[in-house]
Amino acid sequence: MADWEIKGADGRLYGPVSLVTLREWAREGRINMGTPIRREGVDTWQECGDVHSLRRDLLRASRGGALRVQPAEALAEAGALAEAGGEAAQPALRVTPQRRGSQVSGLAIASFVIGLLGWWVPFIGPMAAFGLGCAALGRLSAPGNRASGRALAILGAVFGVLFGMVIPGMILLSALVTRLAEHFSKPVPWY
Repeated sequence: MADWEIKGADGRLYGPVSLVTLREWAREGRINMGTPIRREGVDTWQECGDVHSLRRDLLRASRGGALRVQPAEALAEAGALAEAGGEAAQPALRVTPQRRGSQVSGLAIASFVIGLLGWWVPFIGPMAAFGLGCAALGRLSAPGNRASGRALAILGAVFGVLFGMVIPGMILLSALVTRLAEHFSKPVPWY
């Protein structure tokens, strides 16, 4: 059943092709999570990562880095897709790896820096570091995201918790223990 179309990096439409063919392309790295896709006859586009049936194959293929679909030089001429056996002939696609991490997430950097400086600004700084770290992790785990900085986001959130709750809690606990020790070390008069 040929009912899907994709838009290549060159902006040209490829298809219609079947879901089986799309899954094969995903395993081969010809399409990625961010490749625009739509059902034949539908006007709205979505990303391949949003198609549940393709997600597993796309995730397996993208573990080594994100891939971008580029048509081979042979597809430069118009009308490169010809009908063959009731389904469009498969275009020769060249896969160009794009390294994940070419840009570090600004939220992750902010979380890390504010987390490190969190002990200078009690409570507000660590809360900001924790919030920014969680927001960065959410964005970094989104399909099609090419930014890096997961470790920075995690460290920022951990520093936020550490400086925001653990260390102030230890200080308060030590003050309480000291106060109790002073109270119980006083001699009790015997009358």
